[in-house]
Amino acid sequence: MKTASLWWQFSSYIPQLLLKMKKKAKKKEVKDHFDNFYQEELTYKHAFYPHGELFLHSLNIVHITPFPKNHLLYSIGEKNLLFLSDEIDKSTTDSYLIGLHFGLERYAYENLELLLNHLSNHQDKIRQQLMKTPFFKEHLNNEKNHIQSCLTLKQRFCTRGEDYIQEQMGENHSYHFWRNFWREINHESARIFHP
Repeated sequence: MKTASLWWQFSSYIPQLLLKMKKKAKKKEVKDHFDNFYQEELTYKHAFYPHGELFLHSLNIVHITPFPKNHLLYSIGEKNLLFLSDEIDKSTTDSYLIGLHFGLERYAYENLELLLNHLSNHQDKIRQQLMKTPFFKEHLNNEKNHIQSCLTLKQRFCTRGEDYIQEQMGENHSYHFWRNFWREINHESARIFHP
């Protein structure tokens, strides 16, 4: 299934992006912010359990199998992920990284809703099963705090001048990432990311 495969790829790759952001950031508070998210993506209930694996567990519960790792689809997903990775490499300011990360987090509820709809094929019984799995429980419970944490950092460092411009540029690039991500799955789903 396309949705399951691309989300698994994204979920498995996001810790690398967060680690790269942490290394690229200059201010300690910003580095710590990225480190907190990085650590969280690799743990569940204080144990090492990467969220990509946690997502696979959810898929197993409802008998969904992602495509094999050599499937052509992953090269398309990788292109989108490499776009984010390249943008981090090119970044020169913490403000840009803050915006890029906020842009990834701010659509969490929309993404989770789309993900649940696609995986369940709009069948309530399957949706309820998925929502009871650790991956979805963890993310549905934590996203409000994640978004608030990103917003707090944005308000602290990116309210004026060049910092504001850089932050907005980062957010915009994440917006385009999400639009392209969902467009690969289903053009109708990508419509929520059109201005």
